[in-house]
Amino acid sequence: MKKVVLEKFKEFGADIVLFTVALSWGTTFIIVQDAIKDIPVFAFLFLRFFLSFILMILLSLKYIKQLDKTLVSSGIFLGTLFFLGYATQTYGLLSNEA
Repeated sequence: MKKVVLEKFKEFGADIVLFTVALSWGTTFIIVQDAIKDIPVFAFLFLRFFLSFILMILLSLKYIKQLDKTLVSSGIFLGTLFFLGYATQTYGLLSNEA
């Protein structure tokens, strides 16, 4: 009985986390749509990605020595795909009136 309750609690916790992520992700569309009315899309994306880059560098300074060529090239490839997805999505918000 105790195990069943624990499993249900874990499922409920996962549902709450999923809901929170979906809610926060969904609300960013409104914020981004308002932001790109005042600043060009690619300037906005540059600022967003540059600030994230600086934060990630600061958080991962102790791991920089572990980087190798394969990891860096994979990161550049995946980062490029990630940026293209964000650029397409953000540029699409210009023509979407929500």
